[in-house]
Amino acid sequence: EDLLAPLHPEAKALLEDLLRQANNKNPIPARVLQVLDAPMPTGTGRRTVARVFSGAVARAGLPKSFTFHSTRRTAATRMLHAGVDIKTVMAVGGWTDPTTILRHYACATTESKLAAVAKL
Repeated sequence: EDLLAPLHPEAKALLEDLLRQANNKNPIPARVLQVLDAPMPTGTGRRTVARVFSGAVARAGLPKSFTFHSTRRTAATRMLHAGVDIKTVMAVGGWTDPTTILRHYACATTESKLAAVAKL
């Protein structure tokens, strides 16, 4: 099964806005909008994704330690804290074993710890 993680509407809107700015406010071609909603093409390698992502990180002025993998961990943590069920988190992130998410990806944040203590 192909991994298809839907693009958040706000992220899509931001990307569309950046593209408009880059195109001097010209209309965005329909093919570009289709790409924003499309899964990664078959055969797209990890190295290609990593190279594109690291270039975007550099252009954004983020630290080199911020990797594509960092976004997976953040997404899993935020989805779990928002009450998304574990099966859906697994489907979005492409995990097959829930213990992998709980062991390596789901993090207790300061906010979640404070909220837990407040429930005592």
